[in-house]
Amino acid sequence: MLAGSGDSLLVHTDARLIDETDEVLAESYSRIKKKHPENSSFARLIDDNCVTGCTAMVRRELVEQSPPFPEEIPHDQWLALLAADRNRLSYMPVTLLDYRQHSGNATGAGDDWRTFSLPRSARVNKEKHAAKALRLKVFLDKTKSVLNEKNRATVIDLIHYHECFTDSKINIRGMFLHLKHFRSINFRESIFKRAIKLMLTPVATLGKQ
Repeated sequence: MLAGSGDSLLVHTDARLIDETDEVLAESYSRIKKKHPENSSFARLIDDNCVTGCTAMVRRELVEQSPPFPEEIPHDQWLALLAADRNRLSYMPVTLLDYRQHSGNATGAGDDWRTFSLPRSARVNKEKHAAKALRLKVFLDKTKSVLNEKNRATVIDLIHYHECFTDSKINIRGMFLHLKHFRSINFRESIFKRAIKLMLTPVATLGKQ
């Protein structure tokens, strides 16, 4: 057990990003991807997974007491959420492994790590929001017997939040839900950008196809 991890069910760390020839692409995978793993609260994790599965150490207790793994949710996010729900998730700010990227990666850093600082498109992706709402519904259904009441309410709020972006109409409800969960939604972006998105939320879907 890592020093300081205490009674955690899941402990995760940082990683160094390397390529097929062992060339170092980034000293900190978490930093280059703006994962901000120091904030791995349940509310943050349910909207944006910041746990890198290959760095995680998991207690058998968590796996044995977890509902069956759903296909719709990444395994690292699934276990991290269940550990966070029990307040037994820890992040250690150390680099303990090399995360190799190659052409055969099933999942990985992707190409965006090289240009992650560039501004993102402001266009609302309705399909992406619909997919997030569906994944959250699956998560809620699979975990309804184990989640605490506060976190269950957070999941329900975020389902409604993402559903607000699937129709072209004035989105007042989405703005209030965004405000309520401002500390966790779009966490990888600056507070300034998140505030701008919050103000634009009511009209964000108007005219979008």
